[in-house]
Parts: sequence; C-alpha cells; structure tokens
Amino acid sequence: METISGDARRELVRAVGDRYRASGRDEKQRILDEFVAVTRWHRKRWHRKHAIRVLNVAGADGEPRRNPRVRVYDDAVRQALLTLWEASDRICAKRLRPLLPVLITALERHGHLRIDEGVRARVLGASAATIDRLLAEPRAAARGRVPRRAGARPSIRHGVAVRTFADWKDPVPGSMEADLVAHCGNTVEGSFVHTLVLTDVATTWTECVSIVVREGTLIVEALDRLRDTMPFPLRALDTGPAYVAKALVRYLETHGLTHTRGAPYHPMTQGKIERYHRSMKNVVKLEQYYSPWELERAIARFVEHYNERRLHESLQNVTPADVYYGRRPAILSRRERIKRETLARRKRMNQRAA
Repeated sequence: METISGDARRELVRAVGDRYRASGRDEKQRILDEFVAVTRWHRKRWHRKHAIRVLNVAGADGEPRRNPRVRVYDDAVRQALLTLWEASDRICAKRLRPLLPVLITALERHGHLRIDEGVRARVLGASAATIDRLLAEPRAAARGRVPRRAGARPSIRHGVAVRTFADWKDPVPGSMEADLVAHCGNTVEGSFVHTLVLTDVATTWTECVSIVVREGTLIVEALDRLRDTMPFPLRALDTGPAYVAKALVRYLETHGLTHTRGAPYHPMTQGKIERYHRSMKNVVKLEQYYSPWELERAIARFVEHYNERRLHESLQNVTPADVYYGRRPAILSRRERIKRETLARRKRMNQRAA
C-alpha cells in the first residue's frame, strides 16, 4: 500500500479538521484513528502527535499554520563576514571569530568596511558554526566546487522500517545486509562501476555482482542474478540508509521478502557487511586495475576466499561455508579433542622430566 499524495492529504485535512476540532473526546479519538490509518502516518516517527497538531491548527490550505521566523543573519551580515574573511586570508571560522573586533576596527579605520551598529552587533555575536554556515558557498566556490545540497527525502523511505543490528535476533541463513560500493577512486565525477554486495547475517556468506550505474531496475536485475547463485533462499534484506529505490521496494514486496534499512550515520547497524568492506579494501584495493573485468575477477577471487577459506573470528574461527553446510560443530569438537590430547601429552612429558 502506497502513501497518498500531498494534494489528497491536504484535501483530507480540510475535510476532517473542522469536524475534529468541534468533536468531543471520544469522537476525536475515532476520527484520529481513521485519519492516521488513511494517511499512513503511523509509519512515521512522529505519527499520531503530528496528526493531532495538523488537525488542530490546519489553515484553509490544509497545512499547519507556522509563525514566520525572523531572519537574524541577513545578507548584510553575510557580506560583512565575507569581507572580514577575505581580509583575514580566508582562515577558518574558529580562528576568525576571536579576530572580528580587531578586524572590524582596522577595516573601518582604513575605509574598507562600513557597517551600522545593528549589523556590527550581529557579526560579533555570531558563533563559529554560524560563520561557517554563512560562508559555506563562498568557501566552496573558492575551492572550485559547489556544495552539495540535500535533496528532498523520498516518501518511499518512510514505509521502510529501521532495523538495528540487535533486532536480527539469531536469524536463519537468508537474512542479508546489502550495500553498494562505488569504484570511483578519489572523485565522483563521470560514470563508474558499482558493486552490489550481500552479506548473510547468520553465516557471513557474501555474494557480489557488478552493475554499470546506480539505478533501481539494474539493482533489481542484479538481485535476481544473485538469488540464482546463492546456496540458500533470500528471506530478508537490509539495504542500509544509503539507497532505498521504489523499484527495489516493489520487487521485495512482490516476492514476499522482508525489507528494512539501517539507521542513518550508524554504520555498525550493518556490522557484517562493513567488516567485509574493510577486509576487501585491505586486499583488493592494494593493487592497480586497468580494466573493469580485472577488478571484477579480483573481487570474485576474494569473495571465494572470504566464503570458503578465510577463518572468521566472529564464527569461532571457521569459514562461512563451514557454518552454512553444518560443519562447524564437528570442527569445533575435533579442535577440543586435539586440545585435550595435547594438554594431557604435555602433562605426561612434564611429569617424566620432573
């Protein structure tokens, strides 16, 4: 089920708001339950509280009334800070802020700066963080690049539940973490190959496939290919906070697969796959590759080694293949037997020596 559009939501607020404000407590509860169920705001973090605020204070356009915020640091403050920043040889904001009283006095004395008392007070009262924010665009332009602006958050992201690593609760093989690795070097300009990586939470088994560009339908096709090569069926997918595509969400819903995402700015919510990335970079990225297929072959060789031969400390020093194929109990039992026999043999040798 998809969320309703913004126009439909505003029309619903206009239709329900007056009736909600004029109703009693029990009737308000019933209206609120219906409104939350239709708008699916129960999937958002603010859910019912946000719906109550919207229905209580919505205007004629169906949007909450907001008091206009007075802008403290206007263009006059920005221009004054830009002049002071240039005069100080573009030093950082933490060093610029203590110098502002001296700089303003010197520049005014020599006729390079004229500001009124109100602007002066706001410039001197600005924190280092505020100065950094006001000078972000001029600083980026001076470095020859434009700062990246945060885009609108996709509405589809709100329908995907956030999962932490502790929420897995001893999953069966097939519950996997997914991530995209960009093979772009030190710059993101132009086109470059991505690798779709899936790591199983239960066994640490890892699968990789390369895609030409980062696009939803290509990721779905790559996921289809990986499902054919994996030794176990895919049951759940955690895509992390970086990439949630509408095509991917529909694909997972169609095939009945659980879809979650990690918490933003918390990479350890995907600890298994982040550990794979660290190991891969320490091996694969130490070499130079002059064609995409050379890189693809190198990654394939490392994935085979990672799954079949590399001992994982988190798996009690066995391989992911040993865990999945059920060989771990026998391996651990044999190790324990060898350990007991070795200790007994050393004890007898020490007794003879004594």
